[in-house]
Amino acid sequence: MNSGRVIFNPIRTNNLALYYLANSANIWAALSRFFDERRVDVIINANILPSYAALKIGRRYGVRSIFDYHDHIPEGAAAYFTNPFLSGIVQRVVFDVVRRNIMMSDYVATNSRTLKDFIQRTVGVREDRIRAIPNGVNTNLFYPSSKEKARKALGLEGHDFVLLYCGSMDAWVDLELLIRLVDYLRTSYGRVLLLMVGLSHNSSVQASLEQLIQKHKLHENVMLIPPQPHERVPEFVNAADAVIAPYKNVLKNYVVPLKILESLACARPVITANIREYKAWFGGMPVIYYNTEEELRRETIGLIKSYEDWKTELLRTSQQIRSRFSWEESAAQYEEVLKGFS
Repeated sequence: MNSGRVIFNPIRTNNLALYYLANSANIWAALSRFFDERRVDVIINANILPSYAALKIGRRYGVRSIFDYHDHIPEGAAAYFTNPFLSGIVQRVVFDVVRRNIMMSDYVATNSRTLKDFIQRTVGVREDRIRAIPNGVNTNLFYPSSKEKARKALGLEGHDFVLLYCGSMDAWVDLELLIRLVDYLRTSYGRVLLLMVGLSHNSSVQASLEQLIQKHKLHENVMLIPPQPHERVPEFVNAADAVIAPYKNVLKNYVVPLKILESLACARPVITANIREYKAWFGGMPVIYYNTEEELRRETIGLIKSYEDWKTELLRTSQQIRSRFSWEESAAQYEEVLKGFS
């Protein structure tokens, strides 16, 4: 397999959405040069404007294509805008472009059954042109290891219960609910620590999070860590007692979340919102679901009190996850799709 990089001199902006708009002409020109200079067999696209350019140019060369619909892109794009009216416009415009990209693509791969059904229903993609392939875990990185050793490496000794949130801190995550949970827990479990690894793509969301921490006086109970290299993430997962994924009930979250997979692969229980897509993939596994804030509090306390009882099931689940959702398994399913293009 040959690969190459498409390089251009970008116009830099602080907003990622504006970045793509400002550089649309440069991206188009760079992709055109790439297609002129290299033989391209298949286009795998997962974006908005760059995908549109690649697909339009690729059609001139008769190149077949796959749209990799890894989450509901319009909601992700709208997260960069705080104004509800502007956010709504962005969602509509982005979905129109995404719909065109899907229609231009020969095949669609997505990582959830809900998104598969949504695309079939709204875009009209035939059953034989779409497949749900779940995310995969790097089993060389994510596996159970010593909690004590991980905490010592990260300087996290001295906490009775460490709760980890790892990922983007954006509009599709219920950050306020998470902060209120920690405020509630510390009244009974004073040495509770919420470890938050990641950042927000919207500066106002980041500012709101910091204000919430200050409002509830949680500086000793919440630690904000910037995004980490992927190879360091297992250390944070293994340092935690549990991982929380406080996702809101929006279409963007109807996927097979990598953060849940990676946590279970490390034999850590997961607390998450009651989203039906998760139960379809993680049924019978140590994933705790909640519908309300009261349920979240009750289930989290129940987990803390019965933590030792979970250990055997967590180790069994780790083996199951690392077998069913490995990178190799996901790659094999993707390879079946690519073979149909030969």
